[in-house]
Amino acid sequence: MAFSKIVEAVRKRSREEWESLPREGYADARAWIQANPERAAIGAFAVGIFLVLAFKLVFTVLFLGFAAALVVWQIALPEAEMKSRASSESPKTGE
Repeated sequence: MAFSKIVEAVRKRSREEWESLPREGYADARAWIQANPERAAIGAFAVGIFLVLAFKLVFTVLFLGFAAALVVWQIALPEAEMKSRASSESPKTGE
């Protein structure tokens, strides 16, 4: 099933790794804004106009994004559990 492939892809990373992805993106965006303030101001103005004109669409997309993040959080395993599963699944030598 397609859903099982999605679950496998989500479980390849731990919750902590999924949690760090938005933080890294946020840090990269801040660095870009500091390096390109004029472009960032024009982009912010354009995004602001879009938000005002398409509020319902934007709100729906934000809600669906939050729901997807919640699903990923529930499916992904904590890092400690991933390590314990990896150690229990590894073949034991010397037996």
